[in-house]
Amino acid sequence: MDKASPGRTEGSQLRRRAASPGARSQESAAERDSVQKQDSKAAKPAACSAEAMRQPVVLARTVQGFLLLGTRMVQQSMRNALSPLLVFMSQELDISTSQKGTLLSAIAAGYFFTQVPGGALADRLGAKNVMTVALFLSACCCLLIPCCVDTLGTSGLWVVMAVMGAVQGPLFPTSTVYLSRWMPKKVEGGTDEKAWGTSMLDIGISVGALVVIPLVNSLAGALGWRMAYQTIGGLSIAFVALWQLLAAEEPRRCFYISK
Repeated sequence: MDKASPGRTEGSQLRRRAASPGARSQESAAERDSVQKQDSKAAKPAACSAEAMRQPVVLARTVQGFLLLGTRMVQQSMRNALSPLLVFMSQELDISTSQKGTLLSAIAAGYFFTQVPGGALADRLGAKNVMTVALFLSACCCLLIPCCVDTLGTSGLWVVMAVMGAVQGPLFPTSTVYLSRWMPKKVEGGTDEKAWGTSMLDIGISVGALVVIPLVNSLAGALGWRMAYQTIGGLSIAFVALWQLLAAEEPRRCFYISK
């Protein structure tokens, strides 16, 4: 038999190695590594894009949370201003101790009738619209208090405070509806943004009570209780304008979230 040439021998050896299971396994592993690298490269831009889209939404939720804090702060400021200002009003008006108690309960009397319908109004008219109207009318009550007291005395003051309570009544249930449309439920491995939003509402109550007492005391001491009420009313209207500009009924209606 003729001996095979060296070139043919080497070629056949290479073919046998290529056909062996070990060689095929090495080639498959190399192909898998190449595919994984390509998938990893493709996933990085997608992850960056998802993060870039998420950032405006998180920013908008943060803004909405602070706006809700502001609504509670303004609400509490208007309703709690009466307690310290009664001291200054008593120096000018003949207000007995029992009348003071009746005046302080006027807001609660107004709340009683409108808190329950507040949630239904939010579903029908929109939470933002209800909150805007409630805050604006409450601020108007603050501006009207000096005139009503000068005209009708303590009876006029009680009526205005009761009306203020009535228009503020829907704010508590409506703000909860508003919050539920912005803050998602907690997911596994994520943060509980709804709990954060609820805490912002509670903080607003505390901040409003904390700020209004020294503020109205200083204003009443320097300018009189009438100017103190008008200042609170004017600042509240200014906040309503800010609320109307930045608040949104739900994320898809927010103008500063990128489309």
